[in-house]
Amino acid sequence: MTMPIGLTEIIEALRQAGIREGDTLTVHSRLFTMGLLRGVSSASDIPGVYLRAFQEVLGSSGTLVVPTYTTSFGRLGKPYSLEESPSEMGAFSETVRTAAGSRRTLHTIQSLTALGAQAEPLTRDHPRW
Repeated sequence: MTMPIGLTEIIEALRQAGIREGDTLTVHSRLFTMGLLRGVSSASDIPGVYLRAFQEVLGSSGTLVVPTYTTSFGRLGKPYSLEESPSEMGAFSETVRTAAGSRRTLHTIQSLTALGAQAEPLTRDHPRW
């Protein structure tokens, strides 16, 4: 049986993986495969714990980038709004997309969202097509 982990263990694992302050990191995630977390009161709290861990390791000079794809625009013809269309790539990417200071690229289907020191320059000139 796997023991639940907490924020401290996640931070340590990220550092052991070689992630350092000031890095720019692209993350694709499947949080449900990560195991149980200590200290969360509901499943909706889990993405925030991972976001806090990445922010702690990357520091104020680092940047986190996640895919925030919205394939329903192309597949189903749903309207796309840069600010409002939710990510269809999971709870973690949606948490990053809605975090204060995040920046999303203009691509209507394969957008990326960046959070951190390089968010603006990384998302500024991404093509819309």
